[in-house]
Amino acid sequence: MEILPRRNQKCRSNGTAAILEKSNDLLSGRVEVKTLYKVLLTEPIDPIGVKLLKEHFTVDLAPDPKEETIVSLIGDYDALVIRATKLTENILDAGKKLKIVSRHGVGQDNLDIPAATHHKVLLTTTPGANAHSVAEHAVGMAIVLMKRYGEAEKLLRDGTFNQPGSLTGLLSKIGFVNEVLEGKTIALVGTGAIAKRVAEICHVGFGMNVIGYDPYVSAEVMAEHGIKKYETVEEMLPLCDVLSVHVPKTPATENMINKDSFAKMRRNAVIINTSRGGIVNEADLAQALCSGQIAGAGLDVFSPEPPLLDNPLFSLENVIMTPHIAAASDGAMYNMSKCAAENILEYLEGGKPRFLLNPEIYVPVSEHPRRG
Repeated sequence: MEILPRRNQKCRSNGTAAILEKSNDLLSGRVEVKTLYKVLLTEPIDPIGVKLLKEHFTVDLAPDPKEETIVSLIGDYDALVIRATKLTENILDAGKKLKIVSRHGVGQDNLDIPAATHHKVLLTTTPGANAHSVAEHAVGMAIVLMKRYGEAEKLLRDGTFNQPGSLTGLLSKIGFVNEVLEGKTIALVGTGAIAKRVAEICHVGFGMNVIGYDPYVSAEVMAEHGIKKYETVEEMLPLCDVLSVHVPKTPATENMINKDSFAKMRRNAVIINTSRGGIVNEADLAQALCSGQIAGAGLDVFSPEPPLLDNPLFSLENVIMTPHIAAASDGAMYNMSKCAAENILEYLEGGKPRFLLNPEIYVPVSEHPRRG
């Protein structure tokens, strides 16, 4: 089978054209299928994952990632690769043969873990696969904000320097000064794989001080990555020049960074969020930026996504925004696709996947209650 036909809808895809084209070639049935297991992709993934799956199973790409589309198709499939689509009770209930869902990425906010566990469907993710890419994005945003690249470019384009004098002299005349990263402090909220990589880049590469909060990581483990552990986020806020958010979105972390947090921060501090929208309260952030309570923000995630066009952050010059692209690099897409495919391959070929979210329900595929 190939890409499944769309049912009276125009074609839409969140994958890049190159990935979609290569995935289509691989989905065209040129690779011999070795088993009767069937895998459904909700959206295009890097060709490496498609190739690995096609060498063993029948693989199809859904015409769109909407819940109702997946519900209408999933009854015939043993495994599902999911990206941004929400894994709901409806999908799980319709998947009468579904045994495993492989999340292409590390976020779990679109997964109904209790429902999957109830239906005896294994859940896996791809931890660490995008760590380098997202870490680079977070550090890059911090550099752009602290160096004031956007402001400097605007001054240049607006003709501010179209007057007698040297550029450096005119910069002093207008009082433009940016910041050096060396000696500054970055605070990490959450110290998983991405945050650890941020810490290494900032500490080793730029000579920054790195502090972090994570109730699940010991001071000893943090120290191995150059991070000094703090027991609360509130303790770190007055100390940091950069606050970088790296926690999953859960009921406990929603609106975790809010107006009370900004009130404790330095006026020259910047905040970076490459984790999930909703962890940083956007209305409170806009107010803090407008009032000069903090200096800037770098956002790759929003609530909701896509963000609404009347989002007040869109009109602020001290905000840099990207459309959830921190993990959309060539390396990260390759790694996530490969790992997502390997999770399914490992299970359907008789093994135990490494990155299970609900290991308590694991049984070998030969003993799975949804054997089909």
